[in-house]
Amino acid sequence: MRKIISVFLSIFLLLPSTSVQADTASAVTYLKQQPPNEWITQALVAAGETNVSKTYLQTFTGSSATDYAKRILAIVAVGENPSSFAGVDLVQGLKNLATGGQIGDVSLLNDDAWGILALRSAGVSAEDSVIISSKQYLLNHQEVSGAWGYAIGAGGDTNDTSAVIMALLSAGESSTSSAITNAKNYLRTTQNTDGGFPYSIGTEWGSDSDSGSTAWVLSTLNKLGETSATWNKGDNTPATFLASLQTQDGSYKWQAGDATGSAGMTAFVVVALSGKSYPVVSQVISTSLPQVNFRIEGANSQVCQGSLSAADALQVVEKAATQCGFTYHIQTTSFGPYLDQIGNDTAQGAIGWIYLVNLQSPSVGARDYNLQTGDSVLWFYGEYNLVPTRLTLQSAQIGSGQSTTATVESFSNQTWSPLQAAQVLVGSSTFTTNASGQVSFNPADGYFRVYAKKDGFIRSDLVALQVGTPLASSATLSANIVQGVVLGDSTSVAFNINTQALDFGNLNPGSVTNKTVTISNTGNSAIAVATTVEGDVLFKDNITVDAGSWRNFSASLLKSASKSTTVGLRVPSDYTSSGAKTGNIIFWAMAQ
Repeated sequence: MRKIISVFLSIFLLLPSTSVQADTASAVTYLKQQPPNEWITQALVAAGETNVSKTYLQTFTGSSATDYAKRILAIVAVGENPSSFAGVDLVQGLKNLATGGQIGDVSLLNDDAWGILALRSAGVSAEDSVIISSKQYLLNHQEVSGAWGYAIGAGGDTNDTSAVIMALLSAGESSTSSAITNAKNYLRTTQNTDGGFPYSIGTEWGSDSDSGSTAWVLSTLNKLGETSATWNKGDNTPATFLASLQTQDGSYKWQAGDATGSAGMTAFVVVALSGKSYPVVSQVISTSLPQVNFRIEGANSQVCQGSLSAADALQVVEKAATQCGFTYHIQTTSFGPYLDQIGNDTAQGAIGWIYLVNLQSPSVGARDYNLQTGDSVLWFYGEYNLVPTRLTLQSAQIGSGQSTTATVESFSNQTWSPLQAAQVLVGSSTFTTNASGQVSFNPADGYFRVYAKKDGFIRSDLVALQVGTPLASSATLSANIVQGVVLGDSTSVAFNINTQALDFGNLNPGSVTNKTVTISNTGNSAIAVATTVEGDVLFKDNITVDAGSWRNFSASLLKSASKSTTVGLRVPSDYTSSGAKTGNIIFWAMAQ
């Protein structure tokens, strides 16, 4: 018995307002006369300046996560790569400060917010483990009021609440999620009748509006796609309040009673009044990472297989973990990062996790191997000298009672050769190849994942085989993708195996949707259930079943039994394709 589940998906990305809401020319002139720093650099870029000084960025002596984050944001703003600018990899340096599921000091929250913004600006995927864990760390420490403070237990404030909102949106959080909604409600409660915002209410900072707090809130509204005019108190808005604080030299005062303006406040205001947010790039950067194929083979079974975009061989594991739902551990050593565990397979003695690119063993560590589009990356658990194999089928679709032939080969010295005495597994049956590396078989009707194995060799990839025409009801997966600036707005997925049309709602790159599907055994015998996904690569690479890759899903159901199963779709944060997408997800079963 086989069921095909249909999904209709529409993804819309909304552009935030980028219109300049006030004349910032005199403020820009003022900032260009000040000693440069990261905030001024971002402000000048936000205002449209192109000849912004980079000299001071050549030297970096910071040590904290916020030091790294500010410098990365400024380097990205001027169009440089913070992974290699001035010969220093600041991105990896920031990631190295991640510990305990968060970035930097475990007692601070502001370094997590700015760390996420910096890493995303540098092109680090929202699916990266550091960003995922830090995002959750922030969500876990939101106060009842909806606010965040600079540190755990420090009390909420408008500045850090604004920074966290921008960070969460950059990390793929939906703009309509309860966390964002509650945070916006908190900000509304703090707005004064002059249209501005204080640092916080009921603290030693006082409740008077100031330019810094108002600028942070306005930048957040820019990122949310909301205008200053929609946040008004009478005729007063955040923009009109900020305009009231500008001095004759173009700078902005912190509060109305101050005698002079300051470079710091002016930089914050220029970003906000330029219609920009943090990071001050036109959109969250996608660095057009190479698109590669990958396969991960564990000790006893395949862990994951698919395609994704990754800069290096180690990032393949990091991104595949999110795509396929497995755990991993990377150890920091004097020789660089070392992958010592995937799932339950832990490196020990001469056995560990080894990678090949295009079936070759590189001479550099996985983090240092720069991938190219079209590369094939194979990670396997075992000894170094294991030999790659491949399996091909004479026909991947045969009629009832017909046979097909599998050919198994091994790769050595740049040549594929027949592999004799290899075991070919077809469902619960095992066949052995002859001297030509071949074996024929005619299984019962159904779907099968066929693969080969032999001691001393790496397990082959899984090859799908369809036999006969199993009973099925069919429907389609579909998607229409419109690219733009990622805001994270989405609605819930609807999944029901009893209908032929299912709606994922609106999604953005970085969004994840899940729905519970009930699989019921209505036949007369126990069954084994598995899944197959066909069609567009969006679905084949990103549909999960019970939090793991659909390729690895299996379930046993007794007669009349039912099982609740979670089916999900994760749209990669760096997804760049546009247009309609179609496909099928097939739940198929065989009698046990």
